[in-house]
Amino acid sequence: MPTSVAIGAAQVGMIVGRDVLDPRGQLLVQIGTTLNEQIIELLKRRGVEEITISTLEDEHRRQVTEAMEIANVKARRDAKLGKRATEKLGSVLDYIDQLFKGHDNDDVMIPLRTASINFWQRRAQEMDQPAGSSAQDGEPE
Repeated sequence: MPTSVAIGAAQVGMIVGRDVLDPRGQLLVQIGTTLNEQIIELLKRRGVEEITISTLEDEHRRQVTEAMEIANVKARRDAKLGKRATEKLGSVLDYIDQLFKGHDNDDVMIPLRTASINFWQRRAQEMDQPAGSSAQDGEPE
């Protein structure tokens, strides 16, 4: 279970359990980052008073959950799409995963990631439609 720790009590080797943002919302340290002396000093200089720390078990659970969600999206995608669209969508989804990595708890980034995935899934479905057919029902227009 992630716990809050005063920045003065943070130790090298601890794992950040939630993104650390500055007052303007800029990401300082990403979830899953292992603390080192430089990161702790940066947080102190930026006025961070407290951070959330995860145990290795918490971090493993988070990574497994993230991997399962990605696998589920890919399985649903592969069941609906043809080979060409599946290959293209796979590379796009991998790129989206890279872009949004570490933003699991960000209330702004989660809907943005979901919208990006939904958009590209619709585009992939359109790729598999024969020319002149509707992506909605597969019938000629």
